[in-house]
Amino acid sequence: MQLWKLFITALMPVLKLLLLTAVGAFLALHRFNILRKSARKHLNVIVYFVFTPALAFSILTKTITFRSLIMVWFMPLNVLLTYIIGAALGWLFLKITKEPSDMQGLVLGCCAAGNVGNLLLIIVPAVCKESGSPFGAVDVCNKKGMAYASLSLAIGNIYLWTFAYNIIRIYSGKIFNVNKVDDSTVGPVSAIETDLESHSTVPVVTAEDISENNDRTTHFGSYIAWGKS
Repeated sequence: MQLWKLFITALMPVLKLLLLTAVGAFLALHRFNILRKSARKHLNVIVYFVFTPALAFSILTKTITFRSLIMVWFMPLNVLLTYIIGAALGWLFLKITKEPSDMQGLVLGCCAAGNVGNLLLIIVPAVCKESGSPFGAVDVCNKKGMAYASLSLAIGNIYLWTFAYNIIRIYSGKIFNVNKVDDSTVGPVSAIETDLESHSTVPVVTAEDISENNDRTTHFGSYIAWGKS
């Protein structure tokens, strides 16, 4: 019975998350056309740059002090190690799978960032507020859990824009330089070859062909004149 209760407690946050995902997917379907492409784009920008930082820092101002920030000195180091290990595993993955050059930066950046995101801001309150939660009182669990989740999210965003973003930018710069070299060397040659091929399809008329056509015209005219006579 206790195992079933723990299973329900762990299942409810996931079901709530899946329900939110289903509602978002329903609103974004082209069949219903409730949220169009421009609306989704602006909504994503607002959520990422306004709502999520506001939520995270509003929680941090209520829970994090200078003394408590010193006590959690290990969190920036842990998140940095997560990015480094993720980047190393992503680099190993690229060597094994031989990803295309235009996808290497994106794959490496995603592997470095890992699961550092805002999902904990949804899961932690759902877990803490469930009856039979193994994390103690609801208020204490929610306060401390949201503080840790918000701090990890804030630190993760710093590393995301300084570490993962620069990885993607460096790989994108390499691809841009390669494409620029290919366009400057291959482009004119291929244009000349195409021009030569188009001219090679035009039939060449020689003096022998002209002479032969004149002889045929003369014979045909003589045949017509003989027929009339």
